[in-house]
Amino acid sequence: MNEYEHRAHEVMNGLTTFLHNLWVRQLLGQALEAARGGTLTLDWRDRMTSPAGCPPDVAALALEEVRQLPVAAWEPAASASWDEALGSWFATTRALLVQDYIQKAAQQHQALETRSKIFLHLAPGPSEKFADMVRREEYGSDVATFDLLRQQTNLHIVHRDRACASYLAGLAAGGRPNDWVAWFSQRIDTWENRSAAESNRLQLDWITKNWEQLPLYWLS
Repeated sequence: MNEYEHRAHEVMNGLTTFLHNLWVRQLLGQALEAARGGTLTLDWRDRMTSPAGCPPDVAALALEEVRQLPVAAWEPAASASWDEALGSWFATTRALLVQDYIQKAAQQHQALETRSKIFLHLAPGPSEKFADMVRREEYGSDVATFDLLRQQTNLHIVHRDRACASYLAGLAAGGRPNDWVAWFSQRIDTWENRSAAESNRLQLDWITKNWEQLPLYWLS
């Protein structure tokens, strides 16, 4: 295997790993959303289907990995107390959000590193060509990468704050009062993702009504 083939093999392995982790997070994320909303079935693992657009071999591995996970307190089959289930739901949701953010950010960091190596390679060359590349940096790939990183960070904050608010709302529903609506409203005011802020602000009455409740299977 020559250097190019070796690098291509590494890229494909990296892509497969990225897709696998992405689909595992998607499958678990869907289950967690259903669990918090009170619609997760006892046999949800058996009902899972391959994500749309996922290569069959990657989908099969992702499905099997999720099916083999130990039963968590947030699942209906666990018969955990409501506060244990809610805490488990939040911790797992938060972990998935962090994993998703880290993996996507790592892609952008890798792109920055790759372009840095290009500059190192070209530095000994003609100064005008090098200067032209430097001038283009103002409008080029690095700027786009930084913008994407900023967007990913802002979106992560939105998802994290929504999960926190849902957890606090669950505590209130279980008989532990807290001013979670005011907390969430204050957090919305800090979001740089203005479209998400506007959308959540408009839905605040609906959110207040629907989040401050617990699934029946967490109460039985």
